[in-house]
Amino acid sequence: MAEARFDFGLATRLDADAIGEPGQRTFRLLIRSGSSSALIWMEKQQLLALAVAMEQVLAQVAPGEARRAELLASPAAASAQDFPLNPTVEFKVGQLQLGHDAANEQFQIIANDDEASEDGPPTFTVRTGYQAARRLCSQITSVASAGRPLCPLCGEAMGPESHHCPPERIPPHIANGYIH
Repeated sequence: MAEARFDFGLATRLDADAIGEPGQRTFRLLIRSGSSSALIWMEKQQLLALAVAMEQVLAQVAPGEARRAELLASPAAASAQDFPLNPTVEFKVGQLQLGHDAANEQFQIIANDDEASEDGPPTFTVRTGYQAARRLCSQITSVASAGRPLCPLCGEAMGPESHHCPPERIPPHIANGYIH
């Protein structure tokens, strides 16, 4: 892999955050490394996929550490108000990858902006240790679950207006067109 345009090394801060009202939220990672800062904007699905991938690796490489890390982890993100107004790097993710370095017990987050060429070097890379990754996964879960509630029947997000379950998503034992 070619060298990234912005290589932040080991993160000193890595938080997940969402801005806006449920149903209209925008998701981001807030990253600091030394005096550099980055805001990486992404879709909710990308953020959740990052957490799932990290959790799967952590469950395999450090299963005994999970309970201890849960006790130490705080899902609350540091305030975005103490984050620089003009970050060193800010972009919307087009492609997101996760690398794993078992020898150093670290993950590497590799992100390309939505206008980057697939053949070119990554836009951004940052590394984080296992404990910080577990904390980030907890934050992502909290941030993602703070949105609109999911319908218990079809699993779709519900808004303030009445919800119509798509017929193909309703379990067969429930009448089609159930409205609640």
